[in-house]
Amino acid sequence: RLSSNGVTTLTGTLSVNPGGTTDGATVVVEQGHTLRPFQFHIQQVANMNGIVNQLGGTVDVYGNTDGEGPLRIAHYPGDASYYHLQGGTLLVTGSASRISLGIDGTGVWNVAAGTAMVTRIDVNGRSATGHGFLNVSGGVVRVGAGGINGIVPYQATFAGGTLSALAGYSVAVTSSLSGA
Repeated sequence: RLSSNGVTTLTGTLSVNPGGTTDGATVVVEQGHTLRPFQFHIQQVANMNGIVNQLGGTVDVYGNTDGEGPLRIAHYPGDASYYHLQGGTLLVTGSASRISLGIDGTGVWNVAAGTAMVTRIDVNGRSATGHGFLNVSGGVVRVGAGGINGIVPYQATFAGGTLSALAGYSVAVTSSLSGA
């Protein structure tokens, strides 16, 4: 649990992985805290899950890499892993940065409140073995020139909130719109 009015800066990768045989590693970011990892990987271990609950504060993933991106949710196959944006600000804005939802695993990004500014979103970042889910029900998601991309199977649902541009971009996913 990251609370208080502090800043945590990591020059390497923050991996949210369960230890040993324990499933379900969870990180909670609360109002007033700033977390700045170079890369942020949620579930880098097969058959385990990781969860991030951002209730407030700022998460600034400052790595600038193209590969599968500096913010990865569910890299390996197995259980689903989640990033719940429920407040605060999420930044993934390097010129070659992206959020990858489900590379070979099942990655879910739920946006209910707060603001996200991202260069690119890959809903299912690599292959047919991964599953990516983007669910926006509130808050603001601002997307840069990399756009929103998907590799089947994936699901993108926009049921509320605001989707806007940091730069001109394309949406290369079939999505579900409701509540408009």
